[in-house]
Amino acid sequence: MSCVRELEDSNNYSPVQKEKRDKTGVKVSAAALEVLLQVTTKQREQPGSISTSPGETITITCTMSRGSIGNPYTSWYWQKLGSASVFIWSESSGTPSGIPQRFTGSVDSSSKTMHLTISNVQSEDPADNYWRVWLNSIGRFIFGRGTKLNLDNPRVPTVSLLPPSSDQIAAKDTATLVCLVSGFNPGAAEIEWTVDGSVRGNGVETSRIQQEADNTFSVSSYLTLSASEWNSHELYSCLVKHEALANPLKRSISRSSCV
Repeated sequence: MSCVRELEDSNNYSPVQKEKRDKTGVKVSAAALEVLLQVTTKQREQPGSISTSPGETITITCTMSRGSIGNPYTSWYWQKLGSASVFIWSESSGTPSGIPQRFTGSVDSSSKTMHLTISNVQSEDPADNYWRVWLNSIGRFIFGRGTKLNLDNPRVPTVSLLPPSSDQIAAKDTATLVCLVSGFNPGAAEIEWTVDGSVRGNGVETSRIQQEADNTFSVSSYLTLSASEWNSHELYSCLVKHEALANPLKRSISRSSCV
């Protein structure tokens, strides 16, 4: 099945902060932790994220509003999209084997602050960075809310909209459209489906965002309809929002152009 695809830009991101739990299931109190973001040569601040350019040095500083911070169990972790968290520094042992020595940490007990410095930032460094500390008051480890490191090289997404397969319609009496979004950076994007101009939520399934080897990101979204519903509408569109786009990017398929 092939279709004539209409390409248009509509004329008309906020990082989601998640509570982290340690292995014992203890929630981190958002009110107890404040993340201060600093870039040494260029400061650009967003809630929960920090942006810099390759070759620069960045410092992430976490301040604890209550409790004490100085103990041998204070440490930093990073987590890349789709991967498990990795231990990158502790007060007792420093930077472990396998982690670049560009990653260093420090603790100032008097000001209840903990710092992670990344020197000569590289293209592989973007990740979510979390600090962990032992709280004597509750007898548990807790994690900070996390700070996402992004590179200042925004890339606009490439968007393709694929029509349903005629074999699927004939065999399963359903029709699935696929919206492929790739090549974007930073790694957050919103996808919205419309049918004949009306926003559609039912039948939509969107994959997790994946990080590619070139440090861009990709995601896929699917709209599944019954064959009768597919045949009862004409214009199907997928709308993509990303911070590198001045306006949302829309891709559309006209059912009558599919053969």
